[in-house]
Amino acid sequence: MEKVIEKFNLYDLMGIWGPGVIAITYFYFTSHEFLLSIMHGMGISRGFLSDNQIIAISCTVIAYMVGVLLHEAGKLLIDPILKSSTAHLDGFSDYESKRNAIRFSKDIDLSRIDKYHSVYALSKSLSVCFAIHEVLIISQWVVFDAISYWQIIIDFLLVLLLFERAHRFYKEWVTSILAVYDLRVKDKSSD
Repeated sequence: MEKVIEKFNLYDLMGIWGPGVIAITYFYFTSHEFLLSIMHGMGISRGFLSDNQIIAISCTVIAYMVGVLLHEAGKLLIDPILKSSTAHLDGFSDYESKRNAIRFSKDIDLSRIDKYHSVYALSKSLSVCFAIHEVLIISQWVVFDAISYWQIIIDFLLVLLLFERAHRFYKEWVTSILAVYDLRVKDKSSD
């Protein structure tokens, strides 16, 4: 088990697995009946499992897959918006090559850059999670003629808050990469 955990880094835990756990737990508690009706419709029975056992299994096994799906949806929906908002930064045009030069440099401490990247990924994935949850809540209204307005408001605010947080940490991440490249890698290559 320790070898499996060793392979996970901060980005995997915060950017992939964390949003998966939060999404599963949030969806389960706020849409419990809806999810049970979907499971029943698919022929999946709870059997002898309690709520805590279902959450434990979901959070350890399925959460990483859900996190990957949220992350990929975020890359598709949110990344283009964020990239266009930072395209004006000096040096952004060859940002990917600078990022790779930093990533493979052994003598540069990347902990701050990794932290920005991880928080950005977490915020981006959770923004997508709450947007999907909002769609789920609205579809409950269509299917079950019941809607929770407070959940729609909360989800909407969380989407906005987390999107803004993702935007802020994306800019910090990109700016840090460009600064570290200019200060460390570019200076070394000119020596």
